[in-house]
Amino acid sequence: MVVAGAVAALAACTLGESNKAEEMFAQRFSCPDGRVTVKPHPGFNARDILEPGRKDKPTPPADVARDPGRLAVGQAKQNEVEERESSDFASKDVFEVTGCDHAQWYACYDPVNCTGCSWVSCKEASSSWRPPLP
Repeated sequence: MVVAGAVAALAACTLGESNKAEEMFAQRFSCPDGRVTVKPHPGFNARDILEPGRKDKPTPPADVARDPGRLAVGQAKQNEVEERESSDFASKDVFEVTGCDHAQWYACYDPVNCTGCSWVSCKEASSSWRPPLP
């Protein structure tokens, strides 16, 4: 019973996210209802489309790299940031939206752990990101 409820909640979240991506696309490209197609891509990581080519760990400044104590503090802080960002990106679903001779990818987030929240947030893929060829 609990599993069925969780599956239904997840499906509702994905539907809300896909609707938001469709709405953003239709507004951007002046595409009428019925001419927009939304395709979920669960195998994609949102970081790949929002920040393509980003290095996971920045190189520390030379003065920090020479000091083991400062380097340890900097690396610990960077690890915290990476863990938080990885979690944030993992909670986003990726959609490909097409219609009216255009295509756009979106990473969307529905705050399922936010009591009373009823909004969905989507971001367009970076202009430098290119989808893989089929």
